[in-house]
Amino acid sequence: MTPLLLLLVLAFAAATACAVATWRLSRCLHTERAHAHDLHAQLQRTQAEAARLETARRDFVANISHELRTPLASIKLLVDTLESGAREDPDVALTFPRRIGDETEHLIDMAEDLLALARLEAAPTIHPRVLAPAALATRAVERMRELACHKEVALRADLPRSLPPVWADEEQIGRVFVNLLTNAIELTPQGGGVIVRAHAEPGTGGVAFSVSDTGPGIPHGEEARVFERFYKVDVARQRGGTGLGLSIARHIVEAQGGRIWAQNREDGGACFTFTVPVFLA
Repeated sequence: MTPLLLLLVLAFAAATACAVATWRLSRCLHTERAHAHDLHAQLQRTQAEAARLETARRDFVANISHELRTPLASIKLLVDTLESGAREDPDVALTFPRRIGDETEHLIDMAEDLLALARLEAAPTIHPRVLAPAALATRAVERMRELACHKEVALRADLPRSLPPVWADEEQIGRVFVNLLTNAIELTPQGGGVIVRAHAEPGTGGVAFSVSDTGPGIPHGEEARVFERFYKVDVARQRGGTGLGLSIARHIVEAQGGRIWAQNREDGGACFTFTVPVFLA
């Protein structure tokens, strides 16, 4: 091989090596750029989630402070009135302790709901088993029968017997029914009605349960917000309650692989629907 040819071969080899190195460097830079872009996107998501959690924390503190202030202020006023000598009045001596008891019971209910919600948000414990949908809903309806009679609200179930078995935690789904039925019965005027229905959803592999009432319905655009902690529409605020029942129901349903939503009925009232997975043998 002549010196010139050798030089050409060496120059070609050097150029090839340089091109390969340049290509590798370009690929490395492209990969690092993509990685940096992913890290930046992840950082943005983390910052957005942190901001959302901070907003939720502030809202939670503000809401619970407001919810606790009312019964505590009422108890203090009642106690101060009794201590000022009002206990000598027979009517006051009978009614004020009862009102103090009512406010205390409200605080206890709120504490229990807060603890239940905290457990569900942290690490929900689920003990699912095979359940018959019709029997599950029927037990819930019978459990709420006394409240419906007291409120003079017609409560009935329309449940087909051919529904497939579901895979769920009986106690927790029972609580979902109780929360939904309590709201429906409390908000339905005297002489109105509440109906529990169920049907299979072939496309989703679940059974959908619904609780319909003939109450005032949900304000337009608030259908999703009713599941937020402490959220209450104006009518619900007038009847008290902790404002946590629907949020607890949502956490229970989602923890068991279902979903829950609310909508207004065309002929008046509201309808809350939730799904439970079908048991797959």
